Amino acid sequence: MRVLLVLVVAVGCFGSAAEVYAQSSKSRDAKIAAAKKSFSEGTRAYGNGEFESALANFRRAYELTGSPDLLYNIATVSDRMRRDEEALEAYEGYLEARPKSPDREHVAGRIDVLRAAIEARNRAELDAEIEARSAAIEAAARVKAE
Repeated sequence: MRVLLVLVVAVGCFGSAAEVYAQSSKSRDAKIAAAKKSFSEGTRAYGNGEFESALANFRRAYELTGSPDLLYNIATVSDRMRRDEEALEAYEGYLEARPKSPDREHVAGRIDVLRAAIEARNRAELDAEIEARSAAIEAAARVKAE
């Protein structure tokens, strides 16, 4: 009797495992279909110059699949939109995941350009802040002297 009970329990467990596998397979297939649709819509939007839509669709496809190849698309669109920090992060993630990528040299070049642009912008913002504060101090000193 004990052997029969174990067999019945085992069959019940395998049946449940098969159901879970089938459900997870359906879920995986649905994610892949949604990712393909997002990628396709992103590609179409990019071709039409609709960069916000392209970026949103490539991000969605990446969220669904985690494919590092999509980071390249995200980086390219972000770069095109002059969202330098986002482009830099995506390009770096792409190269980290695909260190032997055939386009490594191009991506590394874009990373260098983006880093230089971010540094220059940060330096210009700092210089402007210093200039504004200096002008405020000078104005305050003139008012106090009068």
